[in-house]
This record gives sequence, C-alpha cells and structure tokens, in this order.
Amino acid sequence: VYRAWVFGDNGVYRGYLYQLSDSSVQLVSSPNIYSKNLKVSTYAVQSIAEIRFRRLGSVDRGTIIGGLAGVGLGVAIGFLSGDQQNCVACFTAEAKAIFLGLTLPVPTAVLGGLIGAKRRPVVLRRDINVYGTKRKELKRYLLRQGVRW
Repeated sequence: VYRAWVFGDNGVYRGYLYQLSDSSVQLVSSPNIYSKNLKVSTYAVQSIAEIRFRRLGSVDRGTIIGGLAGVGLGVAIGFLSGDQQNCVACFTAEAKAIFLGLTLPVPTAVLGGLIGAKRRPVVLRRDINVYGTKRKELKRYLLRQGVRW
C-alpha cells in the first residue's frame, strides 16, 4: 500500500491512489476503502505537476533494518579490532564490541529511517500525453481492492 502526494495547481493533496481514468486520477483519504468516512477526491491530469509515492511502513522498516545493521557492524568491528595493548586505558575486544554494538545503531537507524522516508516521484508536467506514457507506472501504486486495514 502506497501513500500518494499529488502536487497540483492549488497545493499538495495527500491520500491513496484509488483509480485512474483517461483524464483524471482519484485519491481516497484512507487505505480502508470500506470505511464509512471515506473521502474520494478527483483531480484533472492537466492540473497535476507530479505525484510522489511512499510505501506504508517504509520508514519503520528502514529504521529497524538500520538499527540491526548497526548492532551487527558495531559488534563485528569491536571483535575484529582485537585487544589493545601497551596503552594507559586499554580495552578488550569484548568491551569494544559491546560499546560499538550499543552506540553504532543510533546513527545507522537514523540513516535507515531517512532512506525509508524517500518518496518515489512520477512527473506528469500537467500534460495528458506524459500521463498516457506514465499510466502503466502509476498502476503499480493503485490501492488494491482486497486490502483491508
């Protein structure tokens, strides 16, 4: 399920791509198309400059994957660097693995969240001919009829 941001003449509209016609696109307010308070909005292609999409949960997945990668990377670096010797405050490989395994997940989780937050653009340029060529690509982002939330 993908969330859509439609950049039109009168601003940015958010929703879920519901239907494509020859000259317009329809967005719904909720991924649950069986909702009682469902709002359907129709926008003419000639007024749409661009539509951006992001998969639901991609930020969460990116953050979790980034954090887990940071744990693994930190532990691996700590153990592979070995024990320090001939120093005032020496650390064992285990101590470095624990320290790096606990600190490295923070920046890698943030990086994973930023990567997951990226939106995929489909540029229409307010042109019906461009829309015709991009229609197959837009169909990938349509809300599926059988999805229930």
